[in-house]
Amino acid sequence: MAEQYQAVYGREFESFQNCVALEQYRAVGRTEWERSDVFHVAYRGRIGLAVERSLLDLAESIGRLRSRGMSITLDVTTPDVGSGVARRLAVSEHVAVTEPGALDALPRALASADALVLPYDFDPRSQAFIRLSVPTKLPEYLASGTPVLVYAPEDTAVVRYARKDGWGMVVPTREPSMLDSALARIYEDSGLRRSLGEAGRATASRNHDAAVVRERFRHLLAAVASGHRSP
Repeated sequence: MAEQYQAVYGREFESFQNCVALEQYRAVGRTEWERSDVFHVAYRGRIGLAVERSLLDLAESIGRLRSRGMSITLDVTTPDVGSGVARRLAVSEHVAVTEPGALDALPRALASADALVLPYDFDPRSQAFIRLSVPTKLPEYLASGTPVLVYAPEDTAVVRYARKDGWGMVVPTREPSMLDSALARIYEDSGLRRSLGEAGRATASRNHDAAVVRERFRHLLAAVASGHRSP
């Protein structure tokens, strides 16, 4: 978004993404990536504009993988349990839809999943809505050390970020066979899960550590207030 604003307005912009208290994750984050008896793919967040059809796609893909003998489920934790999409998901035997629990339980919940998904819809309205945005849940995803699958259009900030820092397996096209293949690779390949999880944790430490981001923000405000940086 900062790059886009600079191109439009011709001014320099600093960006501050959502941050996370990393110490909350160090004690519970993943240190091994062997597959559980049941492979839990998890999504946490709202179900609304730009996150509807993609979640249904994921549920359908997991259903196809189960028909091939894979022990895999989709766990959706959302405040929107009464939405139409949530109700459609909940009728599938391989999908669990629950409400969020206590916030302090979040680090352990994310780390206990086998894979986390960031799904966004591919229709023009959704793409326009999400193109420049990085989801606020992403730092928590990365800090957990759990591998992330990004199912989103190519021309979005989250896909560019995942490719740049190597923390996510990307499916940038709404193509069922591609989604099936990506989920199957994460399911089958513990080395891939490890590399994605470790890259995510490193990215969280580098870009989303609350202590570092707060200090950087303080320094920028002080520089502007003192006249060393123009507002």
